[in-house]
Amino acid sequence: MKKNEKLPGLLADQQEIKAATDKDSKIKGVTSEKKALLAGSDERKKVLAQKRRQAETTAAEVALGDAPPEDLEKLKKEIEALEKEVAADDSIRELVNGLQRKLFDAESEVRAAKNKAHPDLIAFLLTEAEILGAEYLASARQTVELFRRLMALDALLTPKGYPVSYGASMYQKISLPRFMLECHTDSMDQGTPYLLSETTDLNSTGGGFREKDVNEEKSRLEALGVDLDL
Repeated sequence: MKKNEKLPGLLADQQEIKAATDKDSKIKGVTSEKKALLAGSDERKKVLAQKRRQAETTAAEVALGDAPPEDLEKLKKEIEALEKEVAADDSIRELVNGLQRKLFDAESEVRAAKNKAHPDLIAFLLTEAEILGAEYLASARQTVELFRRLMALDALLTPKGYPVSYGASMYQKISLPRFMLECHTDSMDQGTPYLLSETTDLNSTGGGFREKDVNEEKSRLEALGVDLDL
C-alpha cells in the first residue's frame, strides 16, 4: 500500500495535542490539591472574627479587674495561630486564582492544537481514501478483465458441452460501486454515477466485448500451442 504523505504532519499535530493535554491535566491536578487545602477556610475566618471580639471583651474585663490578664494572653495566642492559618489560606487562594488563569490558557492551547489538527486529519483520511480508491479501481479493472476472459473461455467451452457460466446475461450482473474520489473521476458513468464505468460498460453492451475477447483468448491459447479444434 502506498505511504500516506500526510501521516507525519498528523502525528506531529497529535504530539502537540498530547503536550497541551498533559499540561492541562497537570494544572488541573495541582489546582485540585490546593483547593482541597482551603477546606474549612471560611470557618477559620469566622472563628478568628469571634476570637477577636472575645479578646476585645476580655481586654475590657481585665481593665476593670473582672478577668485575669492570663485569659487575654491565651486569647491573643489563639488569635495569632488563627491569623497564620487564615494568612496561609489567603496565600493558597491567590495561588489557586493564578492556577485557574493558567488553566484557562492551557485549555485554550488544547483547543487550538485540536483545531489545527482537524483539517490535517481530514486531509490524511482523504489521502488514505484516494490511496485505497486507486487500489480498489485497479482491482476492479482486474476483476473485469478476468471476468471477460472467463466469459471468453465459456464461449469456447459451451459448444463442446461444458459451459462454465450462466449465459450472456451475466454481463448485466456484474457491477461495482464508484466512490466520490479524484482517482475515480474518469470511471464515472453518466447514467449511474455511483457505479464504475468499467462495469457499466459491460452492462450497456450486453456482452458486446465477447467476440473480441474470444478472439484474444483463442490467440493466447494458440500461442501456447493448444489446438482448439480437437
